[in-house]
Amino acid sequence: MTMTKEKRLLQKELPRLNYLWIGSPKMKSSYEGAVLASDVENVIEMAKNCNNPVCYYCLDEYKDFYENLFEEQGVDITVVSVDAYLEEMSLHEDEEFRQYAEQMLAMKHELLNPPRDRIIDRVSFKDAFSLLLLATQGNYTLDTNVKIIDGIEDKVTFDAYDAFKMPYVNLQHGINPDCWMMYASPQALEEPKKMLDYYLSNWDKVQEMIRGNERDIDHIYKYHRHITTLMIGSVYEVLCGDNRRIDPNKYDKDWEFSFVRLDSLRPKNPERLPVEKHYANSHKPWHECLKNIENDFTIIQSENAAYKKYKIRNELIETFRGMLEKEKERALRGSVPDMHTIKLLDDALKKIIFVDQHARILREVSSDYKSKNKKKQKYANEIFKCIDKMYSICEQSLYFKEVIEQSSLEDIIRNIKDILEEACAYHHDKHSFFKEGVSRFENCKALLQELTLKEDSENIDEYSYSQ
Repeated sequence: MTMTKEKRLLQKELPRLNYLWIGSPKMKSSYEGAVLASDVENVIEMAKNCNNPVCYYCLDEYKDFYENLFEEQGVDITVVSVDAYLEEMSLHEDEEFRQYAEQMLAMKHELLNPPRDRIIDRVSFKDAFSLLLLATQGNYTLDTNVKIIDGIEDKVTFDAYDAFKMPYVNLQHGINPDCWMMYASPQALEEPKKMLDYYLSNWDKVQEMIRGNERDIDHIYKYHRHITTLMIGSVYEVLCGDNRRIDPNKYDKDWEFSFVRLDSLRPKNPERLPVEKHYANSHKPWHECLKNIENDFTIIQSENAAYKKYKIRNELIETFRGMLEKEKERALRGSVPDMHTIKLLDDALKKIIFVDQHARILREVSSDYKSKNKKKQKYANEIFKCIDKMYSICEQSLYFKEVIEQSSLEDIIRNIKDILEEACAYHHDKHSFFKEGVSRFENCKALLQELTLKEDSENIDEYSYSQ
């Protein structure tokens, strides 16, 4: 797109609008062709209808894609690689900037690689990177779901300010600031630097809540709450100073917003700040847990199809499928599943997993039970009796939610282990089925305890902020 000389001069004097997208392109296909999605739709519309220069920060592997897309759309948007930006900063003459780059690169490596790289992780890195931009260059930072208000006919201009700005909603119980659009003056970077410092100094402590527990529901919910609070808390802490509350004079009336729908905000003064914020809510904890459970269920169905003959398994699967579909339909209608509902789904899935493990052991023992070797038959017969007793107890617990006594369970496991160890001694084979069976039954025991004894969840220290 060719710019006039007048527009170039105007853009040099106006603050930049820095959009951030951490993730892969979200282009949708249709019968008519490519459909612009939430990663670019509002950005393109903004570039067409505002006088400010627009930048788009994305991961390095998608830089060429977005450059070509914006060129095809006929808009002047500068695409910047997040990776290249951090690498360049790591060579900065200022040691403070080099330290920022080192911490951000380490954060990127952890958040954007397995077992992480969830939506909440990409959003968290986006939040941290927005603070980095504000601390190192100022200007505006915006989420990609921030758009120009419909019906604006003339091109809009986003002004420069002398101090830090952020949107807020004035609710009955108090003022709620948010971080989906922020501004820092390039001539006043001290406040955003303090915000970034606060975020980075507390980041590792929050990560300890989820490391090694990426699929645990309790940890997921607590992590979501604390990582979200960390972003708001970093801004809040600096703006509060020693007063423990933000001076009302720091809130700019032009940045006050109100809800027009449950998922959308509009400004009280659209002439000064003509943007609308839409909340997609795709990174909420219930959404992540529901997706994990659904993915696990798909794997179980494909990998353990041989166990369809077990009646209890089929009944559990039908019950689980009904629960899952019900919650997915409710979510589509805007009804958010609570943590209790998510845990009920997870428990139902664990029961299917347990029955599958149990069925596998029954099948393997049965093969030895049919052996012509009398000694193997004897051991297999003893093991089969123990498993049959264990299966009966489990079946009762799964159907009637009865709690299995710890002593009863341990007696069964001990009996099985004694038989297995005797069988191992007889066969003199460390790699026999009997040897492997010891660890298999230990795994079953652990899962059974989780299903039936309902031990208290691990106590996680609460991480609180001073706001």
